[in-house]
Amino acid sequence: MKLNLRSICVTSSLAVLMSFASIAHATIINGGVYNTPAYPAPLGPHGPGSSAIAVFVVTDINFFAPTNGSPAYTVAGFLNSGGSLLTINDAGVGASTLNNKALEFVWGSYLDAGTYTITHDDGIFLYINGSSTCAICSGDPTAATPSSFTIAAAGNYTFDLWYAEVNGAPATLNAPFASTPEPSSFILLGSGLLSAAGMIRRRLAR
Repeated sequence: MKLNLRSICVTSSLAVLMSFASIAHATIINGGVYNTPAYPAPLGPHGPGSSAIAVFVVTDINFFAPTNGSPAYTVAGFLNSGGSLLTINDAGVGASTLNNKALEFVWGSYLDAGTYTITHDDGIFLYINGSSTCAICSGDPTAATPSSFTIAAAGNYTFDLWYAEVNGAPATLNAPFASTPEPSSFILLGSGLLSAAGMIRRRLAR
């Protein structure tokens, strides 16, 4: 009975640690909401010529808003459609219509060499590692369209993605690679879990 209890305690503790680790190592994507009077001129790297009217934090870029129904065709409804919205600093902007808004997303990810795709309607402009030349310059589609870019060598990259929603619902933006954590995160996570497991076992052995 004693050994079974120990096994249960260790297993339960590791499960709790894993749940916290999944949150701690989520990709943090910072963003801003802008009005878009200058569109369809290219957006970024300096924005649409106006200041952000709100800022937000998400953990993934997988958003949609249908013509009718849920989620609502609002800024917050769109940003939380994939369940990744952590915070937005202005509830009024969050509740406002998504139409005629530009959204900026800034984050870092480790990517292997290869080709990556962003699916979007309306316009997107992607800048990598602070370049003023867009890796994707796609300002015209009014229906969900895939746009791709190529990474020549594996490594850590910073991304500045601008999305313009100016043609009404529906709205789509999906960049699966945005939530890819750095390998160092997995190493640190594995080391932390092993250390925690050892500590728990030592405590139970006393």
